[in-house]
Amino acid sequence: MPFCNIGLIIIDEEHDVSYKQTDPAPRYQARDASMVLSKLFKANVLLGSATPSLESYYNAQQGKYEICKLESRFGDSVLPEMIPVSMKEASQFGKLKGFFTQQLLDAIKVQLELKKALHKLQDKIKCHICGSQKPSPTRCPEYGQSTLRILGFGTEKIEEELHIFFPEIVIKRLDLDIARSRKIQQNIIESFQEKEIDILVGTQMITKGLDFDHVGLVGILQADQILMYPDFRAQERAFQLFTQVSGRAGRRKDRGLVLIQGYNIYHPVIQQVIQHDHQSFYQSELFERKKFKYPPYVRLIKIQILHLKIQVLEDGIEWMAKELRNTYGKRIIGPAEPHLSRIKGSYVRELLIKIEKDSGFIHQVKSDILRLSQELKSKQGFGSLRIQIDVDP
Repeated sequence: MPFCNIGLIIIDEEHDVSYKQTDPAPRYQARDASMVLSKLFKANVLLGSATPSLESYYNAQQGKYEICKLESRFGDSVLPEMIPVSMKEASQFGKLKGFFTQQLLDAIKVQLELKKALHKLQDKIKCHICGSQKPSPTRCPEYGQSTLRILGFGTEKIEEELHIFFPEIVIKRLDLDIARSRKIQQNIIESFQEKEIDILVGTQMITKGLDFDHVGLVGILQADQILMYPDFRAQERAFQLFTQVSGRAGRRKDRGLVLIQGYNIYHPVIQQVIQHDHQSFYQSELFERKKFKYPPYVRLIKIQILHLKIQVLEDGIEWMAKELRNTYGKRIIGPAEPHLSRIKGSYVRELLIKIEKDSGFIHQVKSDILRLSQELKSKQGFGSLRIQIDVDP
């Protein structure tokens, strides 16, 4: 923004992944950009979060940032009681009803009797990557059999199941499909605050700073799912998400209850969340990052290449990997097939480069990547490759 004479920049919930711009370019981290902006004006920056990012926590430990701890909750409200619930045991003893353990269903019933709240509209298949949608098929497109069943784990399915267990109560969901506009989001949030909604089903959207004074119970379903996501930040994001959403419970005079459902409830991150042990989490996570050379100990650059033809793509990225490896050796990881291996008809492959935290060296790597990208696209047959470069992905 074209600001001038800035004295203070406040980044609230500085850990939030939405500060990172991923697509389209420029792919920047707004939190880090604020640091650059502050230097231009000699301004102060205040980063606020109950679950700081590993990078910010590390910078505070190194003395680059000053740290100010708030040891008590607003209004002297107490932290919620947090209980792990084993889906494995519930399944073994016949106490798993769809997505819900009997323990969670009983807890919901108790809260509904206390008059407290708890944290299928289109029959279509919709892609959240490209936005395309089509009617749900009734027959298998390959063999023509009419034995298709809708499976999966989404807010709409959860809402449907809850209506089966609690047909008389008001249930709403808050996700990207529902809350496409700010006005719709606001209407749902206000209805929940006014107790017109008994149960609010949501995605990570409902963890972001919402402050309700009557939430008695928060249920986290399938906690393992986010912990096992193929990303080096998976455990950090799980810790942040579980801690943030648990903070929605019991924010006033009454203590809230949080039930965390999972198959591996003894996972260290789940135990650290339950014990409110931030220190142990940060120490263990930093140890892992240092051991395997990941941020905040190194810088990363991700090179993603896309093409409609798989062979052209693989030939192109193999050439890029070979050229980079000639100079940077074991710092080059890949090429590999990413989690989303096809986007809008194009196949995707990616390279990852780990770089020591040396500004001069990083500048050289960036220059080499740009040079090689131009050289690759100038080769016959590779001009239609799409090359995307993301620094600090």
